[in-house]
Amino acid sequence: MMRLLPTQRRWVRMGFQDWEHFNLGTLFTVPADLPDGALARAVQRTLDRHPALRTAYRPGTPEWTAEERDVRAATVLRRAELPDYRGRPDELDAEIARLQSTLRPAEGEVFRVVRFPFGDEPGRLLVTVHHLTLDGFSMGLVGTELDRALRDRPAGPPPATPARYAGAVAEWAASAEARADAGRWLDRPWDRVGDPPPDLDGDAALPTMRIDSAALDAGTTGALTAACRAGGLRPGDVLLDAAAQAVAARWDLPALAVDAYHVGRHLTPMNVDVIDAIGYLQSTFPIVFARRDGFDPADVRAVPERMFGFDALRFFSGRLDDLPAAAVRYNFRGHMGRLNRRPGSLLGAADEPIRRRRAQRQTEAYRLMLEGDVIDGRLVLHIKYSTGRYRPETIADLLGGALDRVRATTLEPAC
Repeated sequence: MMRLLPTQRRWVRMGFQDWEHFNLGTLFTVPADLPDGALARAVQRTLDRHPALRTAYRPGTPEWTAEERDVRAATVLRRAELPDYRGRPDELDAEIARLQSTLRPAEGEVFRVVRFPFGDEPGRLLVTVHHLTLDGFSMGLVGTELDRALRDRPAGPPPATPARYAGAVAEWAASAEARADAGRWLDRPWDRVGDPPPDLDGDAALPTMRIDSAALDAGTTGALTAACRAGGLRPGDVLLDAAAQAVAARWDLPALAVDAYHVGRHLTPMNVDVIDAIGYLQSTFPIVFARRDGFDPADVRAVPERMFGFDALRFFSGRLDDLPAAAVRYNFRGHMGRLNRRPGSLLGAADEPIRRRRAQRQTEAYRLMLEGDVIDGRLVLHIKYSTGRYRPETIADLLGGALDRVRATTLEPAC
């Protein structure tokens, strides 16, 4: 048995309804003449190289555990319901939605590959992995690994395993470096942090979720990028600061904690190399913003360089266990949309969407979910929220207030 990784331990504390039904998935195009045997061999090679894809999870009190299993490709591969999905978009959509609820992570079935034939046209390959097993970056690596195996390219040296990473976390958490970082995480104005109260007290299950967006024009985005480059900053950090200040101003909060994401592959505990590892290695960490009128990068820069350390110290060693959980999340996607673009590969990106990755009884772990991106040269802010908890006009005010702050920041020498 193995201990869960720090981010996995954060995940299980969220208390999801129907936890078995929470997946990440990608739909690829696949050549119509690809032999079934070649696909089976590629799946088996991927399973053999990455124990995360053949792991069983055991819910427990007080602690969940994980166990590596011997899983064969025949268990992972599934046949589609119909022999030909050409011209049947509704049937394809329905079958994909149905398959999202069929993983059995407690039995070690966390990885599923389903091929949908389209006659002599490129078919579709649905690759689904339980979210407790991996993060979004790892999902891109799964596709890369399958594609490399299908093209019979050399596999390269074995990547680090989740067990190796967990061992490195345990070693780091007992170090003097970890104690110093714990002091930095604690040295923030936690006693002033408040949460944005909801407007309403309605249902907040997934069907009530909505995403509203606003964007800067391309000229302002270019000016912001140039100003940040000159000041050693990132546009995503300026957007985060602006959004956090808009939330704090809306509800007159002295300070606001926002959970931010980091891919978590480059600076790791004990320098374990996980650049090609598949697992839930994403770093989630809070940034505490003190309420103010103008932009100041101090709050973002107060985050310790070892961003993995917060979850390691909170969920692995317990040193930061008494700190409050953040009610707001921020994710700046930027590069994530390029993960599945592999020129010259056998697997291409399919156009059809994937629905129902999560059970509809689930609720989000955060009240407000902020997401930044750059689309067609324009900086965009999305806010995901429950219409059972917030009115659309409240979100519109937050979006407008955040982008007004970004525009003002672009003109400041400090940026």
